[in-house]
Amino acid sequence: MVWWNLFGPRPPRKEDERVLPWWTVTKIRPFGNPLESDPMREGVKAVAVGAVTGPIHSLVLGWYLDPKTMLEYVKRDALRRGGLYAMVGGAFIYTRAALAQTREKNDLWNIWGAASVSGVIMGLRAGHPGRFFFRALFMPAVFTFMYSTFMTLEYGSTMRMEDKIAYRQTGFTRIPKRDPYAERWKAIVARGDGEPYVAPALE
Repeated sequence: MVWWNLFGPRPPRKEDERVLPWWTVTKIRPFGNPLESDPMREGVKAVAVGAVTGPIHSLVLGWYLDPKTMLEYVKRDALRRGGLYAMVGGAFIYTRAALAQTREKNDLWNIWGAASVSGVIMGLRAGHPGRFFFRALFMPAVFTFMYSTFMTLEYGSTMRMEDKIAYRQTGFTRIPKRDPYAERWKAIVARGDGEPYVAPALE
């Protein structure tokens, strides 16, 4: 059995024995489908996570700079950093939902657009042109890495079959291309010539 697991295909696992990822258990889905989820609820969760992550980051950064003055640093920086992270998280979720609803597509372009808005917000906080452009470009790269990792794990664990088919056929990084056949059929239907053919009844 050990040799089989290490050097051969893993034996099939029953459905009830499947190990689900942590985000399916905790109901925390940072990259769910914005066309199906509630944007308001997802935005509130993102703001809450950012508000908690900011003070934790301040605590770690204060300890790294000087453990003796860590508490003073946290008092000065925790509230400001928590507000910034909450704003960045909310901007990302709401911008992604707006792009997805406008484009009627759930792909990586929505992630890049939302991450760019978040990066601009963090860049404005930096107050320096070099840091502004660095953060504006760095945030899309970070969210792209997170998104690709999440989709890799989600693909083999909990993704629905229709989503898997759409993922394989279209992908999330391809530039949209024109489909002349779909455009022609849409024009035919708009003219009223695309009605299904009905054979005449036999007399």
